[in-house]
Amino acid sequence: MTDTAAQDTQDDALVRAITLQMEVDELKADVQQLKKEAQQAQKARDKAKHEAEQLRTRNAKLSDKLDAAKKDAKQAKHLAREELQKARAKQDAKRGKSANSGAEEEAASITSDDGKVKVSLTNDQVQIAQPPHYVISSTPLSESDQHQLEFCDLITAVRDGEYGEFVDQASQVMAARWREQNQCLRVEDLELPTKVAATLAENGLVMISDIESRHAAGTLADIKGIGPAAIEQVDKALASTS
Repeated sequence: MTDTAAQDTQDDALVRAITLQMEVDELKADVQQLKKEAQQAQKARDKAKHEAEQLRTRNAKLSDKLDAAKKDAKQAKHLAREELQKARAKQDAKRGKSANSGAEEEAASITSDDGKVKVSLTNDQVQIAQPPHYVISSTPLSESDQHQLEFCDLITAVRDGEYGEFVDQASQVMAARWREQNQCLRVEDLELPTKVAATLAENGLVMISDIESRHAAGTLADIKGIGPAAIEQVDKALASTS
């Protein structure tokens, strides 16, 4: 091989090497660019994920605030309704007293079979009398908590006595009569099985107005122990009061 041919061969090899090196450099640059783009894409995904988490957290907080606001509004509405009912009851009681020149008005009464004990509704109070032994009056139903029937401690001795069962039943009937007249019935005024009434009361549904609201909203089934059969019983009981 001549010197010229050898030189040409060396030059070709050098050109080839340079060309390959350039291709390698280009590939490296491409790889770096792809890595950079991948990193940018990952950062974008991380940012989007973070923003999504922030939105979920914000939505959860707003949802909690909305639920709290609804609960407060419902409670305020309930309290306002109770205050209105109490005010009306007091006005009715005052009218009754004025109409009778200061005398108490007996709206209804129930007497024991032997005629010795009488339970009556006088204005907005339930009275239990066994002359000449005692006369016990309840807290005015217009003033008691959620119009519940309440007596002083003397009622314990009466309930433990001979007429205890009669007094309990008759006094509840008189209280229910007043609440019906003043449109503020309680759960015990409904014709419901004792277990169903107790379950509703334990879950804060004491007033019939509250039970009606939950029933209309279809959320009574959310209460543990209130199934389809109980809901049907509630429906019938509410219908009987309308």
